[in-house]
Amino acid sequence: MKSSVRRQSTMADSSLSFVAENVGADTTEDTRECVVYYFKRHWDEKRGGEHDDWGTSTWYFETETDMWPTRQIEAYANGRVLHYDRQHIEDEFGGLSEAALDATEFAPFAIAQAEFEQEWNSKTPFNS
Repeated sequence: MKSSVRRQSTMADSSLSFVAENVGADTTEDTRECVVYYFKRHWDEKRGGEHDDWGTSTWYFETETDMWPTRQIEAYANGRVLHYDRQHIEDEFGGLSEAALDATEFAPFAIAQAEFEQEWNSKTPFNS
């Protein structure tokens, strides 16, 4: 069965090709119809509100071909880490992204799967 893929643009498609070729997106035999991408992006802004003292954050995303996040990590300057995935979609701190990432915008922030997995597995999430 073919998975449906939302096409963003020719530019987005070339960005994804660049990511797959240069970062090593997961394109194993089992995922031929669904390529998985990984991204890491730092935000210089604080959360605001009652958790403003958590500081700035670095966000990690695992997405499928359509760029919808399937797993997400938020790592804050004070050491707090939040994890979200399809089994833990949201909580009192936030939630898994409700929109697809823009392939062109996120292409420069692509990382290898190993870096994402290291972050996912090495820290106990505050929201577990």
